[in-house]
Amino acid sequence: MAQRAFKTKNIVFVAIATLFLCCAIVASILDAFVPGFSLPKESYLEGSTYVQPEEVFSSSFMRGDAQDKAEDCVASRVPYRNDILLFNAKLQRVGIESAALVCGYGAYPTFFGSEHVVVPGEQRIVSTANDIPSSMAAQKAFNKQINLVARNHPDVNIVVDWMLKNQQTSSNPTYDLRGGHGLINMAWAQEHLVDPLDKSIPVFLEEIYDTEDVFPSDHHWKLERALKTYNQIADRLSLNPVNWDNLDTATMVPKWLGSEARAGLDAEYPNQTIDNLDTFSQLKFFDITNGKPLAESATGLRLKAIEGTLSEDEKELLYYSGYSKYYGESNARIENEGANNGKRLLLVGDSFTYCLKQYFASNYKTTYYVLPGNRATKFSLEELISEYDIDDVVIMMHATKVKSIAKRSPDFLKGTFEDDAAEDDE
Repeated sequence: MAQRAFKTKNIVFVAIATLFLCCAIVASILDAFVPGFSLPKESYLEGSTYVQPEEVFSSSFMRGDAQDKAEDCVASRVPYRNDILLFNAKLQRVGIESAALVCGYGAYPTFFGSEHVVVPGEQRIVSTANDIPSSMAAQKAFNKQINLVARNHPDVNIVVDWMLKNQQTSSNPTYDLRGGHGLINMAWAQEHLVDPLDKSIPVFLEEIYDTEDVFPSDHHWKLERALKTYNQIADRLSLNPVNWDNLDTATMVPKWLGSEARAGLDAEYPNQTIDNLDTFSQLKFFDITNGKPLAESATGLRLKAIEGTLSEDEKELLYYSGYSKYYGESNARIENEGANNGKRLLLVGDSFTYCLKQYFASNYKTTYYVLPGNRATKFSLEELISEYDIDDVVIMMHATKVKSIAKRSPDFLKGTFEDDAAEDDE
């Protein structure tokens, strides 16, 4: 009976959404062609003010990296295609929001067929909950690499931190709507990411979802929350802790649209970064392979934002790709000119470590920073440690990132991936 009632409620939701959508289309036609008829410039629903059309349409999403699936459906030759996509999504939300209000849903798709949902009560946009990966071959290979390093280099300190970001946790509002079964959760992560590792390796497993931890329309964590994880790893490796309350911080400009905002075609909840004003001037960034200094495009626009010297083009770039362009997204060798020791760190990360690399690097003479799931890396974990005489290893990434490593940096799983892929195929 309960399942039948749930299905009936869904049918009612779709019917109401479609009705309101048709009404919105008719109203838009009248607004465009009937003299004296005009739509209001903003609307109110459940006490929330929705963004004025001028704010959305005056600039397109031309520089956004997302929207790939939506843009594939629109030929590149069509003028103003991004504005059309935005307008179409906004029009659909008139129906969806109205139906959600009638049916009492606290979260709803940003447009019909979207994999991103608006959560008005939290004033945020999130991805729908993730399915458990169909193959665990890459993860098994990575676990094997970590255990191999622990056995071959008993003098090297290794710490691992796995994160379940907003689409990988049962806190996501779509988790229960999708039934919860076959979806990533803490129990799955414990079984596949923690339990297979050697018991001598400290492993942290954490959920990143709370509105205080994560940006409104991006899945990445805010610096204050990231530093809590840094501090627990620092405690294990005897590094200098960082007290957020003692930092000189400021709110950076401009506001920016996160990946959920771009892919969800919804600019209602922009993000704003609060950053530590430390410039980390003692740190110098170099290419790992050829030793050349890295360009600003690789190290990020953070310093310019702190100094207030961003050009208009850079502000626009940050608006559409704020997190990665602000912090920088490149493999790097980081030299610390103020180091009081000769120790070397290997930091293996993903986009969650963009904001933390300077904090780790401040504790070492040299830090080798690699992002095998984001940038091609031509070494295996074992080779990096042997080649650069590493003292400490920190592995920090979100729960499903290893499958991207297998795609972008197969050499990183050298000697282990093929065997585990064969096992998964059996």
